[in-house]
Amino acid sequence: MHPPFEALIAVGKVRATYYANLVGLGWLFPATGLTVYSGQTDAILVAIAFSELPATIYTWWKLRARGVLSLRRELPTFLFGVLSIAVGWGAYKTIDLFFHIAPVGLFG
Repeated sequence: MHPPFEALIAVGKVRATYYANLVGLGWLFPATGLTVYSGQTDAILVAIAFSELPATIYTWWKLRARGVLSLRRELPTFLFGVLSIAVGWGAYKTIDLFFHIAPVGLFG
């Protein structure tokens, strides 16, 4: 269980956690089906990794409607996350220049 679900339970929206799980499954089944149908089985990992994204967006929407979540206050955290991803990607590319890392799977 992750914090948005717990916050929804705390404000009395227990059913919203069930719907959030359904939203996640609603993403997972078509996404994995499309990856298998397209023949790119490596993309199944990406589909599974992103399966929590629709559920998280749904829980944020519900929390915002209850007045619990302020996206304006959370913006610095999101920006820090994006910056961290950019730094990690830059480090990967820099190391690749010196050690010639062979790309595998989706990145190949």
